[in-house]
Amino acid sequence: MQTQMRTPDFQSLLGKTIKINKGGSESRTGLLLAVKPDHLVLQSAEDGILYYHTNHIKSVIGHTKDEFHAAYVQKTSKNNENTPEAAAAPDAPVAAAHIDALNFQDLLIAMENEDIRIDRGGPESRIGRLLSVQSDYIILQTEQEGVLFYLTHHIRNVSIVVQEAAASGQPEAVAAVQEAPVYPKAENYAGLLQGLQYSWVRINRGGPESIEGVLVESTDRELTLVVNQEVYRIPVFHMRNIGQIVAQAQQAQQENTEDASAAAGNQENQAESSTESNDQQSANEKSREKRSRDYIRASSRSNLLNSRSSREQSESTANLPRRLSQTLHFLSDTLSVPLDDLAAPYQRRRF
Repeated sequence: MQTQMRTPDFQSLLGKTIKINKGGSESRTGLLLAVKPDHLVLQSAEDGILYYHTNHIKSVIGHTKDEFHAAYVQKTSKNNENTPEAAAAPDAPVAAAHIDALNFQDLLIAMENEDIRIDRGGPESRIGRLLSVQSDYIILQTEQEGVLFYLTHHIRNVSIVVQEAAASGQPEAVAAVQEAPVYPKAENYAGLLQGLQYSWVRINRGGPESIEGVLVESTDRELTLVVNQEVYRIPVFHMRNIGQIVAQAQQAQQENTEDASAAAGNQENQAESSTESNDQQSANEKSREKRSRDYIRASSRSNLLNSRSSREQSESTANLPRRLSQTLHFLSDTLSVPLDDLAAPYQRRRF
């Protein structure tokens, strides 16, 4: 069981320079601006105002004034060289304005419709537009991966992406949102997972625990994911985020198109070879070939009638990407669910 650091332990450090976490991507040095019941407000020369959830703070180091002052002076000397404040006190950090929220949940609500950054680094760190805050998760719209759903208790820290950072040429800068995305909505995470049932999803953004497949079932405690005809059961508590996969289906559709083009080319080559061979045959052989062609035509008609039934059964998945179609057929056989019911959510999508 994880031990949470108590906020009263930080009251004596209020207004002083501290370092949160000894090392790693989430470690930052700055001025402690506020101590709240479940989060700290830190002014960092590197990232501006940061909001750290106390559940994920591993250590707090005091008396690092020189380190913070050096970083602060280096940054402010470039941005505020001609300001009266910088001339009057070139080495004194000034407390910046921040969101004064009672708890971490209220803090996220105050950030709605803002461009934010979740965590400082690591595979789960993302920048995007905070669309909505629900009881136990948030909805984040990203430029590259679409809409992501983050469990609130797994968010280590958060900050607002200011215009200065977006204009500095950093690769994480957020592009302006052109239109409102369409995504499932639910009051809690369990309801969200129900809304994503039979969708192709990716759990976590990276690292060894990242996995993608078709979400077939979910409860308050775990969900069931089918990956390449293997069934995975994943505890919900250990999921950091989840998002629907769109690019995967587009790639599979491209593979299907290439396979169909190759098959058509082979058939055309075979037809040309057959024509050239016929031209070289003698008159006696032509009569024999004619009888052979008549037999082939009759066989083709028979095969067409026999296969018509099987094609009608697969009409529901005929326009879907090959990998997705194979997965839906596997789910239909394994779970005894009608194929039409599984394929219905995908028929409305454009691949």
